Amino acid sequence: MGLLNSLVFTDCPELPTWNETTVEYEGGSGLLACHELTNAPSSLGHTTVKEYVESNFEYKHSEIWSNFGYILVFIVVYRVLALMALRFINHQKR
Repeated sequence: MGLLNSLVFTDCPELPTWNETTVEYEGGSGLLACHELTNAPSSLGHTTVKEYVESNFEYKHSEIWSNFGYILVFIVVYRVLALMALRFINHQKR
């Protein structure tokens, strides 16, 4: 799940900057992670979706491939264990 979250909520190549005079973010791209976090508590201040997800859930966009590797290794180990069980355990009822 972290892999999907990091793909969607932390993909922002250029963070927008907060402009005090216009009271809004400027720059950035149109990706979801670059948008301002709406309906957030005032204690958070001005933050983007990417900054919020990275600080609270510790999902990083740069860790996508390592997370993908963990999932792949888990699937391979699970499949090998299943094949070993089929080969060495007698599943016939007598």
